[in-house]
Amino acid sequence: MLPNRLRAFSTLALLGVLLTSISLWLTGCSSSSGQYQYVLDAKGFQAKLNEIPTATVLDVRTPGEFAGGFIARARNVDWNSSTFNAEVEKLDKATPVFVYCLSGGRSASAATRLRTLGFKEVYELKGGILTWQSAQLPLTRATATPAATTAAANGYSPEQYQKAIAKGAVLVDFYADWCGPCKRLAPILDKLAKDYKGKVTILRVDADASQQLCGQLGITGLPTLHYYREGQKTWQTLGMTDEATLRQVLDTK
Repeated sequence: MLPNRLRAFSTLALLGVLLTSISLWLTGCSSSSGQYQYVLDAKGFQAKLNEIPTATVLDVRTPGEFAGGFIARARNVDWNSSTFNAEVEKLDKATPVFVYCLSGGRSASAATRLRTLGFKEVYELKGGILTWQSAQLPLTRATATPAATTAAANGYSPEQYQKAIAKGAVLVDFYADWCGPCKRLAPILDKLAKDYKGKVTILRVDADASQQLCGQLGITGLPTLHYYREGQKTWQTLGMTDEATLRQVLDTK
């Protein structure tokens, strides 16, 4: 009877060792995945970019956004353009590629596409230009284009913004036209603007056209909402927010 028990114990012990080994092997594979180590914060992105002066830098925002300021050496290939694949297929797939957008969403999709197309080394800027400017890193300015001029006309400078929030109750929505959650939030804000007319001002700030302001305020994602009373911020949130929550903020903050 004893030998049978010993045999059973030995079998269970061996199975435990085997499962532990498999778990460690899987964890090692996961932690060494290039997809994760190639998503860099602003400082890391800049440092890595400086290490590889021959790398390709892709700004996958719209031409209007690009003209408002871009990272040095970048070329503009709009992720939403029907020619994106054709444009990047012209590039050397063996050369490291650095890709970024405004907040990181489009660049993440573009990076996935690049890897699918066979690019071996693709670095992403986590949080996009918003985090780059929050880290007070430099942008290169291009000669203004009609698209850039239009965008600037719809944006807010830091001075204009301070004036807009100085008095009364102001709910600020930082948004972008390409942002899905921003589009879903818009009708809620329109309804609140009507219901709170004369009590609360709903201010919508185009992040693409207000990059300097977003950098100064540390806006790292969209939509971002800020609520002010007499120029003092009393509440903020990032991401899609429901109507009930917003009404509670406007009624109590």
